[in-house]
Order: sequence, then structure tokens, then C-alpha cells
Amino acid sequence: MWAIGRNSTLARELSLSNFGATYLEQLDRKIALLRNSSCRGFRSKVQRLSDLVRFKDFLSELEVASFFLGKGGTVRFLPDRYFRNMPNPDLLVGDSVGSLYVEVKHMRDDGTTADIIDGLRKILANYSLAVTVKLGKAMSLPAITHEGIELKRKRIQVALQKLQEALAKSRSNLTKGAVQFEGNRIANSPGFVLTVESQLSIIGKRYIKKLIRDVQEKAQKRLTWNGVHRDYYYVVAIDCDFPQLDEDEAGSMFLGEVAHFRPPVSPPPQRNYKRIEEVAKSSWRPYLMRKAILPGPRRRLTKRGKFLTLPVLNNVSGVLLRLSWDNYFAFFPNPFCESTINSSNLTKFC
Repeated sequence: MWAIGRNSTLARELSLSNFGATYLEQLDRKIALLRNSSCRGFRSKVQRLSDLVRFKDFLSELEVASFFLGKGGTVRFLPDRYFRNMPNPDLLVGDSVGSLYVEVKHMRDDGTTADIIDGLRKILANYSLAVTVKLGKAMSLPAITHEGIELKRKRIQVALQKLQEALAKSRSNLTKGAVQFEGNRIANSPGFVLTVESQLSIIGKRYIKKLIRDVQEKAQKRLTWNGVHRDYYYVVAIDCDFPQLDEDEAGSMFLGEVAHFRPPVSPPPQRNYKRIEEVAKSSWRPYLMRKAILPGPRRRLTKRGKFLTLPVLNNVSGVLLRLSWDNYFAFFPNPFCESTINSSNLTKFC
């Protein structure tokens, strides 16, 4: 609780959350490392966190800060009005490559499970029930827009209200609707959630679309900056909670899809792309060869990545992806971004 200090609002929200103890453990572990490192500003930032959503985003910032500290850099957590009249990034990283602004995005699930568990926790306080939650198809699919998230929250509120009405009539099961409940009697109250079951196995491409959208959104932020701020390297860091997304898919999306041709099949001629040919004349050439963006004896670029096809990504020096379920980091430098924020030395983070 050292880092939270006098932030009584945040402390209260954590105490009411089923995951509060887990979040505090994660915070304490990271803070212990940062206190003995070249890191500034993290305590003042946590004092200003006003709710649990912002706190979870801050945990993502801590993870990203730890990555750059591990690479030998220094990190400063930037206050909200660091740029005064412009929206500023989350971190300022000092490194041998140069100074980097880092914008962190927590690519979390849409909150369905947490909302249901928190709602049931309040309802079951006076009931001796172990509840199994079953999600229908519409609730199993992840919402990737604000509108979709709000719609799911309204459905959860309706389902919880219906459950309260059923319990008042001594019925512990609710087997119709987008969210269904099956209650089994236990010896004492309060009751608890046994499990949350989903009907679907979600396809990773849905998360790839969300990843693209999130990086585009953060790339737009640099367009609002002026002066010296535009000369700093700019990295978008995505802290991803979804196990359906993996490094290979993300790499193909940003850098391009590559086909491997085994004998006796001969690779087709490589289409020439002017922008790739120009960058290949620079110090990026070894990286382009390694990633087969330039043709190799048996490898061909079959589809260009978003670094090449989305102009807004010219504002991004690279993308850092953290896969939270195994704490794995993957860095994708952008060889095709604006010259002022472009450096092949950024491959040190790969």
C-alpha cells in the first residue's frame, strides 16, 4: 500500500474489487523494482489515479517502464499536463539511441467477466449460493468498440436485475437471455461465483483488427504535437490481455506477410515497391533482409504490412507489444516512418 499512500478513493475501489488483492500484489512487485532504478514520477502519478480503470492502465505503464529499464534506459512517468495544451504521452525514455516518447495502451478484455463478478458479489452477499454463469454467443464475442462495450454492460445490468427478481421469489436459476445463471445451494452466505462459461472459441483475427485500431488511434496523437516534441522517437506500447493474439500474427500485420517456397517450387518474381527499395539503401537493409521484406532465395513478401499501407503509422517509430499472459515483449520497429523519428538503432529493442 506504500505507493497508494493517501489516495483513499483508489484504496476504497480496490477494496471493493474481487481482483483488488491481485492488483496490489502486482503493484507492489513492480514498485519494489522501480524504486531502485533510474525511474521518476511513478509515485506522484499513482496518487492522482481516480478510479480502477485508470489504475489498471497504470499497471500497464509499469510493465512497459520495466521493459525499457531492463534495456538500460531511464524512465520518467509524465504528468497529464506535461505538454500543457496538447495531449502528451505516458512515458519519457532516455536511451543510448536517443529520447523516446512512449504511449501505453492497455488492450484489455471488454470487462464482461469482471462486471458480472462484481455485480454478483453484491447480490450474493445475503444468499447461500454458488453460481455458474453461462454466456450466450453475443456476450462471448469480445466487444472492440465503445458502443459494443456499453451494449454488453446494459445486457449485464438487465440480467443481474432479473436474477435479483428471481432470487426474491426463491428461484436460483435463470436459464433464458444473453447471460444465464445456475445457482447451487451452499452451507453459508455469502455466495460466490463458481465459474463463467463461454460458448465460443474466439478467432484471433478479431483481436488483430482491434490492435490495428488501437495503434492507429495512438499514432494520431502525435499529429497534435508541435515543436521539439515531434523530434523525439515515438513508440506505441500495447499491453495485450488476449491469449488469442500472438507475436507472429502481429509481426505479419505490421511488417507484411511472407511466403516460404521449398524445392522444387520456384519463388515467383518479387514485385518492386519504391518505398522498400529506398529504405533498403539505408542501414535498415539487414533488418529488411532478415524479415524477408526484401526477397531472399526462397522467401517472398506476399502482402505489405500496415507500416507501409497506413499513412498515419508514419508517425510511429515502432510498436511494443506485451503479451501479458506470459509477460512476453515483442518490438516491431518501423523502417518506413518519418525521417525525424526513424532509426535502425531501434532494432536493439527487438
